Amino acid sequence: MLFNSGKFLIFFPIAVTVYFILPKKLKKIWLLACSYCFYMAWNPAYILLLIASTLVTYFSAMSIDKYRSRDDKKAGKNVLVLCSVINIGLLIYFKYTGFIAYLTDRFITGVLHYHPVLTGIIPDIVLPVGISFYTFQALGYTIDVYRGNIDAEHSIIDYALFVSFFPQLVAGPIERSGSLLPQIRDIGNKKILDYDRIMNGLILMVWGFFMKVVIADRLSIIVDAVFDDQFSYGASLRILAAVAFSLQIYCDFAGYSTIAIGAARIMGITLMENFNTPYFSGNIREFWSRWHISLSTWFRDYLYFPMGGSRCSAIRNSFNLMVTFLVSGLWHGAAAKYVIWGGLNGGLQILSRTLKPIRARLFKESQTGGNPLLKFAGIIFNFAVVTLTWVFFRANSLRLAVEYIVHTVTRPDYMQFFKEHTYRSIISDRDLIITAAAVFILFIASLIRYKKGVTLDLWLASKTYPIRAAVIMFLLFYIIIFGQYGEDVYSKPFVYFQF
Repeated sequence: MLFNSGKFLIFFPIAVTVYFILPKKLKKIWLLACSYCFYMAWNPAYILLLIASTLVTYFSAMSIDKYRSRDDKKAGKNVLVLCSVINIGLLIYFKYTGFIAYLTDRFITGVLHYHPVLTGIIPDIVLPVGISFYTFQALGYTIDVYRGNIDAEHSIIDYALFVSFFPQLVAGPIERSGSLLPQIRDIGNKKILDYDRIMNGLILMVWGFFMKVVIADRLSIIVDAVFDDQFSYGASLRILAAVAFSLQIYCDFAGYSTIAIGAARIMGITLMENFNTPYFSGNIREFWSRWHISLSTWFRDYLYFPMGGSRCSAIRNSFNLMVTFLVSGLWHGAAAKYVIWGGLNGGLQILSRTLKPIRARLFKESQTGGNPLLKFAGIIFNFAVVTLTWVFFRANSLRLAVEYIVHTVTRPDYMQFFKEHTYRSIISDRDLIITAAAVFILFIASLIRYKKGVTLDLWLASKTYPIRAAVIMFLLFYIIIFGQYGEDVYSKPFVYFQF
């Protein structure tokens, strides 16, 4: 079930209303039932996969907790390994079987000079929505129990709801057990009808919908047209499409996270912030501390740190960074382009760390905020670098990504773009103005978040009721008039549903 669908606009008010009026003992069961219905709306059969992952990690954590109390670390580790193999094995089967078969056949034909044997035999496997997210969330919980950070959850209802809580089930944020589980245990003990909390949640949901259906879905018109037929366009439209995709993927994914956080807030659950103005970052390291925070910190805590993190030699640290980002790239998709995208970001991270002392000496004044022009230049440069890496993420193949960049450099047509307005073959002036105005609103909201250090809902909470009402009504008006109902705009699934 998509957030930007009519089904959800019916489902969510019913789910919340019944949740509010049910007695305390039934609230968790109701939310669990809603979460399973939410997931089954996509494909009912795959609810069995979600339940299987839940049961495997639940009983594994219980066993690990038991062995820990007996000080039997070896048995606990064996259970953790078995649990990880089962969950990651399922993830590999559904997500990477086709990719592994392709690579195997490339090796057979290219090195051994035999005919391919797997391509055509392996059936098409439908990737279950959200499997990467709930698998990582459940595995993180099991690892936390093994490390002794938390005790195993004995209530199967509480734990099942932790894994499947519908606002963040299919695209995150990937919550930690130490944050979400205590809130689930406490359901029913808090004040349900909290006006300020509900209003803040609604503000976040409206803002998330604005980012998704107004900005992301409109920008997709430009992005899809150019990337899907890139040989027909010159450098100017390629640059425009690359920048548009940078904004599209941000608004699409941050929009989903914001809707999820807002929906959970209405029900009294606080989810972690997943994006913190990443395009205002001055370098690639800062960018990854602000982008997809729940996944970045997951890889940091469960992969990067266990390998040694930065508490090792510079060469070893570079290796740890590269492995982490290569795995992150592979997590995003079973294709070479995602691995290269991850490798590029890993390489940029290593370069950023290497150049940090030099930057500190050259721009000492700007580090303290003394030179805003240098800081602004750093933000623009970092955005350009990140946009370049996004080309590999969005292009239809690795080869086309390389071609996209090469032709952007070798086929300049900037004067033609400005004189003949070649963008009109993709998007009308009216839609371009509507989209540009929405992006400007996004910039103002992001600037407030960056400067004030608070999210939009908390900033508006400090304003008078008429101001809050005016902002919400304006955003709703913009969504209804210029959202998915706009000219040539169609409602699209969230980008990260495929990961």
